[in-house]
Amino acid sequence: MFEDGSLSGDNGPMTEPTLAPAAALRRIAFLLERGREPTYKVRAFRRAAAAVDDTDPETLARLAAAPGAGLRDLPGIGEVTERVIREANAGEVPVYLRRLEAIEGQPVAEGAAALRAALRGDCHAHSTWSDRLLGNRLPQREKTAADLRV
Repeated sequence: MFEDGSLSGDNGPMTEPTLAPAAALRRIAFLLERGREPTYKVRAFRRAAAAVDDTDPETLARLAAAPGAGLRDLPGIGEVTERVIREANAGEVPVYLRRLEAIEGQPVAEGAAALRAALRGDCHAHSTWSDRLLGNRLPQREKTAADLRV
């Protein structure tokens, strides 16, 4: 990464977007799920994102800036999710997220372009039962889609 926050790529430099802490946590959960990582890891990041969403932004900023493990007083926040929140709150792309995106290969938008072009009227529904079975509820998918601007 260059000093201006850009990355060199095949198509020239591109600037990484700054993600809010909850968005970064949901993006990590999405990438873990997409990479078929154990469900407990995916759930841990989603629980942490929900805890961040439920916390007043000023309180979150105060806890993130304080030395020690103040963020871990929030339900669902552990050592790794705390680090992600602190880095995102400081305007950085969290190291955990950068590592997952590097391993993952290509961004969803690029990887899905050919598939999206081939889709014609793909309309389907999920029941609450199937969403629980898959461990991925509709509000979580909506937030992930909004974070990815899909």
